[in-house]
Amino acid sequence: LTLEQIREIRRQTTVELECFVHGALCVCASGKCYMSYAIGGRSGNRGCCAQPCRRRYTLKDKAGNTIVQDRYLLSIKDLNLSDYLEPLLDAGITSFKIEGRLKDADYVANVVGYYRQKLDAVLAARGLQKTSSGRVRLNFVPDPEKTFNRRYTDYGILGKAHKIGSIDTPKSLGNMSGLW
Repeated sequence: LTLEQIREIRRQTTVELECFVHGALCVCASGKCYMSYAIGGRSGNRGCCAQPCRRRYTLKDKAGNTIVQDRYLLSIKDLNLSDYLEPLLDAGITSFKIEGRLKDADYVANVVGYYRQKLDAVLAARGLQKTSSGRVRLNFVPDPEKTFNRRYTDYGILGKAHKIGSIDTPKSLGNMSGLW
């Protein structure tokens, strides 16, 4: 959804609104993917996705000529809306969802710690504080670039989504560590 679409939903309801802000994106509509089941009998809608969107495919035209060969044509970059927390709050979001159910503890600590710090800064600038009373002291500087990611996209939060594909690899790309 775009920020404008979120604002419109907020105008139409008083329920709390949650927004997925960080993690893997499904090429199909999440929760409505039938591709995994069709290809391998494993339903992503039942927690058993075989991740067919992370496989290599060849694209051919109507005549059978190869247009693109052996690329990850359905693989999408990971979502990162950390730069949009303030506009999301302004649009009416009351809960931020971060991928983590199938991730290791280091990934969760890093990404959640990063968002917690960013959100706390936004709240402090408004003279507000978080509603929970827990406190976590980190012995590292959280940085999502240093954890698993396929590069990031904002997936069109401001309008049209640009360059959302990660067709070269479905694996983590990480930070560059040297020059070639």
